[in-house]
Amino acid sequence: MVLRDVCLQGTPCSSQPQIALSNLSRHTPCRICHKFTVSCRSSSSFSGVDSLIFVCSSCKFSFNFDNDTRKIPSSSTNKRLYSPTFLAMSFLMNGKYFTDYDTILNTLGLSHYTDNTYNNIIKWMYPTVKSLTDWSCGQIQRHIRERGDANSWECAGDGFFGSRKQANNSSFTLHDFQTGKIAFRSHRTKTGQDHNWEGTSAGAEGDMFAEICKNVKDADIIISRAILDKDCALTKILLEVFPETEITFCNNHVIKTFHGELLKLKELKCQCKVKRKCQRLTDDTIASMKRSLNNLVSSTEITDGDDSMDNFAAALLNFGEHYADNHSSEWCKFHAKEKDGRPYTTLHRITCTIQLTAFRDLLQKMASHPEEYVNPAGRFTTNVCEAFHGAALRYRDKRINLGHTHYCLKTDMAILHKNIGPIWKLLVFMEMEIAVPDHAVSSILEEQKEWMRRLNENKRPEVAKQRATQRKEHHKKLTSQKKRMENVRKTGMTVVEYVGNGKGVEEEETDRHSEDMCNESQDTVQGERDCTSSPDVAETATPFYIFYDCETTGLNTYSDSIVEVAAKLFTGNMEFSQLIHTSARINTKGEYSEYSVMT
Repeated sequence: MVLRDVCLQGTPCSSQPQIALSNLSRHTPCRICHKFTVSCRSSSSFSGVDSLIFVCSSCKFSFNFDNDTRKIPSSSTNKRLYSPTFLAMSFLMNGKYFTDYDTILNTLGLSHYTDNTYNNIIKWMYPTVKSLTDWSCGQIQRHIRERGDANSWECAGDGFFGSRKQANNSSFTLHDFQTGKIAFRSHRTKTGQDHNWEGTSAGAEGDMFAEICKNVKDADIIISRAILDKDCALTKILLEVFPETEITFCNNHVIKTFHGELLKLKELKCQCKVKRKCQRLTDDTIASMKRSLNNLVSSTEITDGDDSMDNFAAALLNFGEHYADNHSSEWCKFHAKEKDGRPYTTLHRITCTIQLTAFRDLLQKMASHPEEYVNPAGRFTTNVCEAFHGAALRYRDKRINLGHTHYCLKTDMAILHKNIGPIWKLLVFMEMEIAVPDHAVSSILEEQKEWMRRLNENKRPEVAKQRATQRKEHHKKLTSQKKRMENVRKTGMTVVEYVGNGKGVEEEETDRHSEDMCNESQDTVQGERDCTSSPDVAETATPFYIFYDCETTGLNTYSDSIVEVAAKLFTGNMEFSQLIHTSARINTKGEYSEYSVMT
């Protein structure tokens, strides 16, 4: 603190700093010998950086201290120093908030801006980022005209909001369906000095889409096909501006809507007289129905026919017979008539009269609008929009409420990254006349190179197929984890549920055990899969206990590692043991070898 205060007073050649430097021996001990014999031997200044060299006269230890006095020319106040401003901007450009900025720099012992100054930098950066975002969207529009699609543009659009409890901010993006780039965007916020919305989140989506449709028309672009989610309000808004537009609903959202309707059917109460023979909707049955509808929508036998709409409606209505285990219809041709020499039977069938009747009514309602599910031109999704929603999380967390300027800044950063890649960071620094260190330039260019490589690689069919397989495996893993957590929840324990963003959200449970037992149990249960999948454990309503033990290379939490984990269920014969590979050295003759000898 003394050295920093001395350097901030001015250059060592003035009389006042010289007096302060001469008094350093009274206040600053040497970090080696701890004597107050530190003195300044030399000083220099180059390109706005003052360098001071200090030497201890007792142990001859020397160290230097650099103080950056450069200022940013484009700063309106002319008081913004280069180094702390560049550091704060770097945090913002990497999606960090003031809490991260403050915590990290405090840990490192570095001086930094207050939250008010941090917010001022946000306001200072936003016009430049907004201007670059407008330019990047304009480039996409120019590309659409150059390839001759201005009169027949195919686009995909979707809105995104904060979490349910923090839905004060929302945006809508309209993507070029061929490239996936964002051509138009709009934001709505309820908080902040310049907030522009007071209504509901559903109303904000319609208002943003109406604004975007007007901007598309002003840009002399005509939408021939729009891929949207199943939202009647957006359809009406679009047709008012472009009456000839063909609207296609996203197949993924159609399946999602179908899944929601099936969950409602699952909650219907059974009125069967013999309940033990009643087979009702289960999670596995719902998953099978979703797969069947997805396969039907993607089937070339349906879409390539002359009467594709009628064929789809007939095949869809046959689902009611198929899941009742009646396979006499011609539309049961998608599976074999026999299996292992026996007549084919539906694995996940329904015999509950109430649910089966409601399911057939749902199919009848869906079959009356086949154009919402099948399209002769092929299968269309809003995956380009959903992919952007996921990528935008690297710049702003949807669970945090932000003011208007901060939210628009972070979202426009994500749009720039989507359209032109990480090199947008260099463009912002250049527009704001801020010098960028050589190593930072190299790092951004390497990141841009990797972004381009992955962009070109994802266009290859084999890579797309591999990623689809990985997504299915990931979804299967999450589904399995959800079932295990539900089984554990039935025992009354507190669990941590994965919510899809890498962070855990602790769920509140009414029946809790002591805090130590809860923490011990949840850590063990997540590692022990067999215990949670056991029918005895899943069906019981009483708590179960697990004893576990770890073998380590030592007791130092920083340098030692876990090499084995074992667990045993208190009741029953269920055991678990797993060795863990480690690069740490295992000492068999150490301090604790008398208690546990490891070979």
